[in-house]
Amino acid sequence: MARIRAFQPTDAVAIHLQQSQIGQMGAFEPVRNLRYGMELDLMGPAWTAVDDAGEILMCAGLGEVFPAVQVTAWALIGKLGVHQLSVMREMRRILDSQPFVRIEALARAAVPSEGQFLRLAGFRLVARLAKWGPLSEDYELYERVR
Repeated sequence: MARIRAFQPTDAVAIHLQQSQIGQMGAFEPVRNLRYGMELDLMGPAWTAVDDAGEILMCAGLGEVFPAVQVTAWALIGKLGVHQLSVMREMRRILDSQPFVRIEALARAAVPSEGQFLRLAGFRLVARLAKWGPLSEDYELYERVR
């Protein structure tokens, strides 16, 4: 069974990302090192899902856009496998407990599993952003609003 613990900066280095997350920012891809992990940790609330053996399944968190009101969600996703349902349940529980009025997230339109992941976490699709980001890809904007 998966359990949730506080995110640690070293988690950003230790996680074995799903193939679809590797290289998605092109030349702007952050180097997954301790400094990157520390930057994620400073953005706002963050957590890590691990299996019984301590393998990191997923790291996620929220970066403040407007303090105490609006945040952007981020996630580093590894191989969830049999833990996907329990991790998603915990993700929803954590997001439901947040005090923010608005939580938003982006997903690449060309990778349907990213949007599906966000819908399972309680987000709803609100817009398609044509030619967005460093690689000019189509993205989808998702939100959770209280």
